[in-house]
Amino acid sequence: MSLRNTPLHARQNRMESIALVLAAATLMIASFSLWQSVEAGNTLESRLAVPTPLPLPKINVIQLVNPVCADCWNAKSVMQTLPSLASVEARLVDFQTPEGQALIQQFNVTKAPTAIVTGQIDDARLRPFLSQGWTRRGDAYVFVAQEPVYFNPQTLEVTGRVELTRVVEPSCTSCVNLAPLTEQLKQAGIAIGSEQEFNARSPEGTRLIQRYNATTLPLLILSKDAQTYPRFLQAWQDVGSVEPDGALVWRQATPPYLNLTSNQTEGIVDLTELVDASCTSCYDVKTHQAILANFGVVIGNVTRWDVKTVQGRGLIEKYDVKQVPTVLLSPDAGLYDALTSIWTQVGSQEPDGAFVFRNMEALGNATAVNVTR
Repeated sequence: MSLRNTPLHARQNRMESIALVLAAATLMIASFSLWQSVEAGNTLESRLAVPTPLPLPKINVIQLVNPVCADCWNAKSVMQTLPSLASVEARLVDFQTPEGQALIQQFNVTKAPTAIVTGQIDDARLRPFLSQGWTRRGDAYVFVAQEPVYFNPQTLEVTGRVELTRVVEPSCTSCVNLAPLTEQLKQAGIAIGSEQEFNARSPEGTRLIQRYNATTLPLLILSKDAQTYPRFLQAWQDVGSVEPDGALVWRQATPPYLNLTSNQTEGIVDLTELVDASCTSCYDVKTHQAILANFGVVIGNVTRWDVKTVQGRGLIEKYDVKQVPTVLLSPDAGLYDALTSIWTQVGSQEPDGAFVFRNMEALGNATAVNVTR
């Protein structure tokens, strides 16, 4: 039925009904839009809001110390990162006090100085930190990965103080002096507790030579405490031995040294200089002595021959020398590892063991002359 055929009052009623429906629909749409706007605002606000950070866990740290142990490990080395992980309340306790002794018994402390952490230790933010060198003891974590020097507070046994012993032959005035090695070991972090030196001919010196089957002098021995330094012990495998009694014995003889089998001093290098006196512009052959000293080479006798002498001509023929000035080293030069490691770049080693310098370019702009036969 069309509106045109509907009675007037009926059409009016229907128009009013339609108007009411449209008004209601408009109101619903407006309300829904308003709800969407409010929800969108709430969502945006929740996205932009900064979450309130959780407070840091609260922990208590007791550093159990020995005030008179100046070379002992210091807990500060592992405590530096804690303030960024937790709210820390720390204090020092002397292990000799009643409180210190009670802590030692309560947490079975066998390595000191140490640190004991209590409080909110189960907080997940502390797990990475407490997993490195710490062990759980009841309601606390105790540090157990100390580096030497440390001690057992229950037995008072100290670990990490190394006793250093040298055995020398006083008559070998050219032999290497191992005394400076003590300072090098200290710089490497080794705590030297005591240092002693024995004459090889003394009863104690003879006993040590025999006990450790030494073949060269001077002899260097470190007590078993040196094994408590893991990185040092690993490097020691390249230069020495670990004995059944725990001692570390230096086996890489440093020239010059006394060979106990032959009773001869080895590592003193004789140097022969081969020159042409007529070449006034040639480089000073003594330059080689300074270079060799940089490699630790100890020079013995120095001999100089001119190319015009019989001895000089003989060396030129024997070693097929092409240019002078140059130098020849006795076979003992082969005992210096630092030198032999680069010698192939500057010279040759002959069948009789002699070392001949041949690469003049290695000296830069040094002037040399060709040898004519």
